[in-house]
Amino acid sequence: MNKIRYALLLTFALPCMAFAQPASEQSVRELLKITKSEQMIDAVNAQMESIIAASMKNIEQDQDKPLNDKQQKALKDFAAKVAKIMGNTMQWSEIEADMIRIYANSFNQEEINGMINFYKTPVGQATIEKMPVVMQQSIEMGQNLSQRAMPQIQQAAQELQKEMKAAE
Repeated sequence: MNKIRYALLLTFALPCMAFAQPASEQSVRELLKITKSEQMIDAVNAQMESIIAASMKNIEQDQDKPLNDKQQKALKDFAAKVAKIMGNTMQWSEIEADMIRIYANSFNQEEINGMINFYKTPVGQATIEKMPVVMQQSIEMGQNLSQRAMPQIQQAAQELQKEMKAAE
């Protein structure tokens, strides 16, 4: 009787265990190669200075008065320095092992295999090619929404400051 129970347990447990099999490093590497992850990091690094410069422009706009020429130069130099630091830090050789670990910890082998199969299809390849544009436009949309909300947030912050002073 115990042999029958054991056989039934194995019959039902083995397929479930196969689904939960951890992703292999080799399969994650293949997925990252198919999805052109290294090229995406390189593209982000190439755009880093302009992304940071845009952020600095937002900081400049939030000032009570316009920045003078020396301040603008200091801000521009800072943006270039930060972009260089980020570019050096965000090298594929520096982050590849962490990316593999993140994917392997987040997805099981069946999921990695499914993604590999999808990204090999024409629709998957189109997704890879178009996703950077989708992400850029999404970021821009988020920045626009944040700028629209900023006056209300600043007003709420001023009210909080008054309340905090009154509560002293």
